[in-house]
Amino acid sequence: MFTKFVGHYSLKDIVAYLFHGNNSLDFIRHHLPQKPIYFYNSGRAALYDILLQRKQKSTKKHIIIPGYGCPIVLAVTHYAGFTPLVLDVSPHSLKMDVNEIIENSRKHDVDSVILIAENGILYEESELQQLKKEGLFLIADHCLSWQNLDRINTNLTDAEIFSGGFNKPISGLGFGAMTTNEEMEKFHSKKSIYLLKLLKTMAFIVIQNPAIYPLFKSEMKKDPDSVFDGKIGLLSLNSAAIVKNSLIKSEQYKQHWLDLQSQLKSIFEKREISSLVVSFPNYLQGRVLFQKKILKAKNYYGIHYHQQYKYDILSDERTKTIESDYEGIQRLKSDYLAMSLNKNSIENKEKFIEAFQRDIS
Repeated sequence: MFTKFVGHYSLKDIVAYLFHGNNSLDFIRHHLPQKPIYFYNSGRAALYDILLQRKQKSTKKHIIIPGYGCPIVLAVTHYAGFTPLVLDVSPHSLKMDVNEIIENSRKHDVDSVILIAENGILYEESELQQLKKEGLFLIADHCLSWQNLDRINTNLTDAEIFSGGFNKPISGLGFGAMTTNEEMEKFHSKKSIYLLKLLKTMAFIVIQNPAIYPLFKSEMKKDPDSVFDGKIGLLSLNSAAIVKNSLIKSEQYKQHWLDLQSQLKSIFEKREISSLVVSFPNYLQGRVLFQKKILKAKNYYGIHYHQQYKYDILSDERTKTIESDYEGIQRLKSDYLAMSLNKNSIENKEKFIEAFQRDIS
């Protein structure tokens, strides 16, 4: 909910990170599914670990992933030794079509499906039931849907991945978590950390101060951080205090977010503009998607427009692409941009709405 463009870590967050309370992890556990819980230094490390577990148990070589979303999912799948089957997502739902998943799982030796709640939009229980009947191992990536934890039914998924980050709905440097149906056999609770990583994390927190961040903004965007090692790390334990504060803020802002969504939806309807995410009023989203033709790249009061990322699935020979009859990724890439909503948008709601109307006129 708090994007890195206008949200900043405060002195209170820095103190919380250094001297986290003993009840922070218990607070986080209360907000996670009531399953075995494992904490990591990042969400990607958690995803990597569960895929390694699958690799040891299965002779199948394919993982189905959506071709729209965070590129790190593709990278982790490769690192774990699987070949991704990249499926299209619909511009109308931002989800893979369940029937396509089933069809391709029957054609290919598919072990697991990674279901990403892009923009917080969840798969319906009926869709999960269909997939479970096919015997697929379901990994639910909720890194972008912390704000919808009260709506998530994890009884039908086998593992759930969560992540904290400054560009995630719930903030927390160096924080990841995973819940599973079954205890992980080879999981160990060794608390390991690299000094350089800790120093980088502390520097990142300090740089996020509003007075300092503009000086480093361009450099911060270059941080790829593609290391998947480290089980339970001190980064995750320390960061739990920041995550706790972020969850509390989330609840405080939730109704304000829903009110803002309602106003945006009303503006779309009056101008007869189709909106993807705001058309789901029961969800609290981190972004709003709208047609590119209404946009002139402007930036008022924390309205930040950016092209939503699509995998360049043809650039990697190890990626097996599937011919799809569903609405294509190319269309999604060319027709839509993403708009970030954030704390600043809420606190300056009237100016935000005024600027938004000006941008789309």
